[in-house]
Amino acid sequence: MGYAISVSIPLGKLITFVRITGGNMSRESIIIWLGSLAVVFMVPKLLGVVVRKKAYRLLMDGEYQSLRDYLKSNTVRFVLSPYEVEMLVLSSFQAEGNRDEINRQFTLMFQDLKLNEKQLALLVNRAFSWYMESMQFDKVKELIQLGDGKLPESQIVQMRRYFDILACRKSCYIDELEVEVARLKENKLANKLKIGMNQYLLAMQYSYLGDNREANRWMLQAVDNCKNSPFEQYLNSSELRNIEG
Repeated sequence: MGYAISVSIPLGKLITFVRITGGNMSRESIIIWLGSLAVVFMVPKLLGVVVRKKAYRLLMDGEYQSLRDYLKSNTVRFVLSPYEVEMLVLSSFQAEGNRDEINRQFTLMFQDLKLNEKQLALLVNRAFSWYMESMQFDKVKELIQLGDGKLPESQIVQMRRYFDILACRKSCYIDELEVEVARLKENKLANKLKIGMNQYLLAMQYSYLGDNREANRWMLQAVDNCKNSPFEQYLNSSELRNIEG
């Protein structure tokens, strides 16, 4: 925080401050001192760029064990936060599809890391997607309990909704989701993916009720709104795609 403040102070005022606190230093000495100070603060930032570039290259190249070994180095631990390091480790396990290691990594992160609100929200979202996808519904319940009171209410409501519909096969959200989809469509800036995912939840609920016509109608809309997204492939593989309306 101190560095961010100091760089915004005009050079003349900063020199005056250094003279007051540092004695009778010449202007040249002060400039050299300030330059050295800038280097001290800039080196970690520049090093961070280099470290992140190498880490993400290893991840993209599929060199997952090499990435995990690299993340143990003192240089990496010096410039990256524990949260960022462990998220990269998690990404490597998820890319490998190693279920046991993914579960262990999530447990470690929730237990050992000091997470701020933003980090907790991101980690919960990621864990929620994984546990739902791998049908570990007991862990989903634990996540919802963990986030209750700590995360935004809207996030908890969304998690409960997905859990009730996809895990418990409930059909009690049809009315509110139809209202929400209509509201989102009225907003030209609305996220099409969000609309599509809500339409998918509507399709699932109608399928539970045996209303294949409505299920197919909502499913077709969901696929259209989720084009070119990671969710598109999942929708195209869904059994609902084969339902005749």
